[in-house]
Amino acid sequence: MNALVTPPTVRSVPSLKIRTAEKKLWSGIRWSAAAQIATMFVRLGSTLILTRLLLPEAYGLFGTMMVVMTTVELLSDIGMLPALLRHPQGDQPRWLLVGWWIGFFRSAGIAAVLVMAAYPMSMFYGRPELFGLMAVVSLRPFLLGMRSPAMVLFRRKMDYRALFIDEFTQTVVGVGVSVLLAWKIQSIGAWALVVGTIAGALSGLVVSYILAPFRVRWLWDWTVAHELGGFGRMVFLNTLVMAFWLGLDRFVGPWFVSFEAMGFYIVAMNLAAVAEGLLTRATDVYFSSILQSPNEAERALRHQNYVNKLCRIGMPLGCLAALSAPLAVAILYKPNFAECGLILAVLLARLLPRALGQLDFQMLLVRGTLRPSISAYLLGGVVHGAMIPLMMHWLGTVGLAMSCLLSTVVVTFVQNHYSGLDDGKGSRRLMLSVLWGAWGIAGAAGLAVLLIR
Repeated sequence: MNALVTPPTVRSVPSLKIRTAEKKLWSGIRWSAAAQIATMFVRLGSTLILTRLLLPEAYGLFGTMMVVMTTVELLSDIGMLPALLRHPQGDQPRWLLVGWWIGFFRSAGIAAVLVMAAYPMSMFYGRPELFGLMAVVSLRPFLLGMRSPAMVLFRRKMDYRALFIDEFTQTVVGVGVSVLLAWKIQSIGAWALVVGTIAGALSGLVVSYILAPFRVRWLWDWTVAHELGGFGRMVFLNTLVMAFWLGLDRFVGPWFVSFEAMGFYIVAMNLAAVAEGLLTRATDVYFSSILQSPNEAERALRHQNYVNKLCRIGMPLGCLAALSAPLAVAILYKPNFAECGLILAVLLARLLPRALGQLDFQMLLVRGTLRPSISAYLLGGVVHGAMIPLMMHWLGTVGLAMSCLLSTVVVTFVQNHYSGLDDGKGSRRLMLSVLWGAWGIAGAAGLAVLLIR
């Protein structure tokens, strides 16, 4: 009798865990999607207002400055969040505090680097106003580094509702301050965007302790720091080359076109960032969920299932989004922003191969083997840097976006080929993403011509 009862009972335990993990995954994705969609509407509404109050040049200055800050942040990323998520004791107060102090010292260092870079940057671009802008925006990483140590627990528990509240509050406060300043002081320019950014970060600091109360005190443990840092070193190297790849377009772009032209590119990139943010949030949830799978075989099976779903559902939707980009820009913005339409289409098409690469990257992160990703980003950055001058010579800022797209294809191909995650269909899926993207760009180009006429 026991022999008949035991097998179903044994099998039901992992089955229940899998169903629970699936439920948490989709719940997390729903809340992350809600946060991104809500953020999208707030940012979209603010952009419609701000583009009527600010000149494109303000966006060009702000975008160039922000990419410097983002790059410094990426270059100093030592992987504390994934390290705490992966470690069995990552939810213990000792571990949270040591991780918090490491993050605090990092954020203080970022702020110091940005302040020191403010004057050379203003001289390099020949815009003295960048000095003050950069000095003030350096407060952002410092404020975010002081957030509650317990915020990481929401990701461990896959409670993305609290993270929705946190993100949405930061967006509403930051955008609200920027719009109010631009409306009240017409000549404020990029300062409206900078002050709004700082206000959003300050609200994030306050909200973090409301959502996750935690008493911060001095505590240091070299053993804990060593274990967290062991995984963090690989993340740091990966982020180093990824930052080089991701920020190259906005670093190099102002060498070839004016800040006004770069302003159009930044507006299009901000719109594309809404979709990319949705992708990032979904893969963030995916990482937390895949950690809860009972074994490596189950993780690999679930990974391939999600990649297949992305190809069947996500890619046609991405193609449609790219195709409709010029129409969306024409409806939402003034006629002088029409140039953003085709740029946006290319940047949205880029997200199709990017999505494939992001899913593979999360699996590599779970395994703790990031060498394939590091090699992919490094080669992608080299290809990107070589193509930017040629593509911009032929197509201007549209060529800058095309260079981003083509280098993303290179990154995804190399990462999948050397990661051990390829089930024999990786190249086929990548080619499918390129075809869907090409159809979207071709349709967008035709639509842009019709709208101009």
